[in-house]
Amino acid sequence: MAAKKEKKIEYKDELLQGQDVIVIKFKGNDPFGKICESIEGIMRQTLEIDAPKFFEEMIGWDLTDGTFKGRWKAKKPGDRWTKMWITVWCWGNQSIKDKNGWMNLKINATINTELWYHHSIQKSLWWTYAYAFYNRHRRKMWEEYRDYLFEIEERIREELGISRKSPNQAHAAG
Repeated sequence: MAAKKEKKIEYKDELLQGQDVIVIKFKGNDPFGKICESIEGIMRQTLEIDAPKFFEEMIGWDLTDGTFKGRWKAKKPGDRWTKMWITVWCWGNQSIKDKNGWMNLKINATINTELWYHHSIQKSLWWTYAYAFYNRHRRKMWEEYRDYLFEIEERIREELGISRKSPNQAHAAG
C-alpha cells in the first residue's frame, strides 16, 4: 500500500506595496566595509533573531579593481505557518588605495505562509479557518514585519550617514 503524498498550500505577499524593492544609493568612504561590518548586527537586533536565522549568501570582492557585491538574508519566524524573509543585496566599486567609492543597495521582504495537508478535507478546513480567523492574525503580522523592514532601512541609512528627506523637503527641492 503506497503512502499518500503531502500537498502544500503556499502563498507569499510582498511587504512593499507599490514597489518591488527599497533602493539606497551611497557615495563616500568605504561603502562595502560599512555594510559588511554592520548588516548582521542591524538585521539580527532589529528582527530579534539568533545567528542560525541570518544567512550570508554571497560576498564578492575583486582585489584588482575594487568591485564588490554581497547578499544577506534573514528569516523572522512568526507562527507555525507564517514567517518573514528579508533580503539585502549590494554591489559597487571602491578604490583600493583610499577606499572611496559608490554602492547600490536593495532591500526586499516577503511574508510567506505554508501549510501541508494530506487530503481535501484538511484543505477545506484550512481555508475555512483562514477566512474566519487566521487572515486577521496574518494581517497583523504583515504590519509588524513591514515596520521591521522600514526600521532596517533606517538603520542602514544611519550607518551610511544618509538622511531620508521628508516629503516636504523633497517637494521643495524638486
